[in-house]
Amino acid sequence: MNFVTVPCVENSDRDLQEVRKMEERHGNLLLDHYSTSALPAEKDKEFFEDKLSSSATALDNLHNQMKTSSLRFESSEEIVGNCKRELKEHSIEKEEREKYFRDEQCKTTNVIEEKDAMIKHLEATVFATRLDMESLNSKMEELHVGLKFKEDNIQV
Repeated sequence: MNFVTVPCVENSDRDLQEVRKMEERHGNLLLDHYSTSALPAEKDKEFFEDKLSSSATALDNLHNQMKTSSLRFESSEEIVGNCKRELKEHSIEKEEREKYFRDEQCKTTNVIEEKDAMIKHLEATVFATRLDMESLNSKMEELHVGLKFKEDNIQV
């Protein structure tokens, strides 16, 4: 991402002040010029044309600086707009990821709860089966004892 530095309005104000000072100096020079000597009309015309030309050049330079500042400002506005759009896109992406994470977390929690319920059911089934086996073993032992008793009776 490229950032463009935008000159402050103070720079433009400073440039305007410099032009005003220059014009003031030119005006003072003109007054000094008239008060110290009487130049022929042709020299006066050249003098004024030179001063007018230098003022026009200074104003052109100022105008160009203002154009450059304006372009930089527009570019900066565009960059800020792009940054805002990117920030909004990132914010939306973040919200979507958080929503996906919450959904996955809920799914995981549900699976864990189902597995816990299944484990409890299996544990209960194992316990019941163990009781049934103990009961069957006890009955078999009784039958075995009964059978042994009958065998002993038969032999007697």
